[in-house]
Amino acid sequence: MKYLLVILITFLSTRMTAQNIPVHKGTIDNAGRKQGLWTKLYDQKWNITEDTALVKYYRITEYDRPLGLVKDYYRSGAVQTEARLLDDRETDIFDGEAKYRLILSLVFSQERI
Repeated sequence: MKYLLVILITFLSTRMTAQNIPVHKGTIDNAGRKQGLWTKLYDQKWNITEDTALVKYYRITEYDRPLGLVKDYYRSGAVQTEARLLDDRETDIFDGEAKYRLILSLVFSQERI
């Protein structure tokens, strides 16, 4: 059992550090709205950062007039949250159902927003 735990921890730590963070920069339409895939990088306290050394989470948003599907990821690449986004200009405004996952991608919370 002890060896299994050591192997699991080694696997997870390797996976966390080896993950390349995808970078997407979509387009802005004529009305000034984001379109396509966009990536935001976040530090441990969910503050936006450009420093990849500080990244603990990242978000890929697919904008589609005006709603967008948003997925937050742990740095390892595992999905942390899935939801529909109404707005993210000043603060995130979600719509519908959101799924929150543990680092091993197990759904631990699902709620209507």
